[in-house]
Amino acid sequence: MLPLAFCCRRKRARLWSRREVAPPSSEDSNGKYSRYQRFFQQLLDELREKYRFTNARVGQPQNWYSFSTGKRGLQYGISFAAGNRIHAELYIDVGDSTQNASVLDALLEKRTSLETEFGEPLEWEKMEGRRACRIAVYRSGSIEDAEASLEQYHRWAIERMLQFKKVFGPQLHFHFRFP
Repeated sequence: MLPLAFCCRRKRARLWSRREVAPPSSEDSNGKYSRYQRFFQQLLDELREKYRFTNARVGQPQNWYSFSTGKRGLQYGISFAAGNRIHAELYIDVGDSTQNASVLDALLEKRTSLETEFGEPLEWEKMEGRRACRIAVYRSGSIEDAEASLEQYHRWAIERMLQFKKVFGPQLHFHFRFP
């Protein structure tokens, strides 16, 4: 069974894509969900056009966005989290908590070299009580911050997504095989 957060994310994305959930109304044109959508649209556009990181074209009015790594169950992501924090992550959910922990443990064996190449310390999270695991880097910030701050978050997110792909991409493609 999929974790509740994952199920809800998939359901919201599916509903949005089918237009069963209305897009943000004009009343929300400066609201939180419109700000999420603008932030992620700009992020997607730059990642797609300048770096060929993704083929995604439509930013959603939600606080997170996930990107394919090319491996089932492993995704790169950016999220505005609780407590006025933003994180960039490698999200690990190959369908089984034991396998997820094994993937995290295998990467943990290379922690020193991976963090050195990444250029900053990473959080290695087993996320107790949940099936998934994550490797993430955090910074403070909120979607409700000033536009100048959002521009800084945009740069930070781009840089971290590119670093995750550069550092973890080869590890994922050469060392992990999932059914």
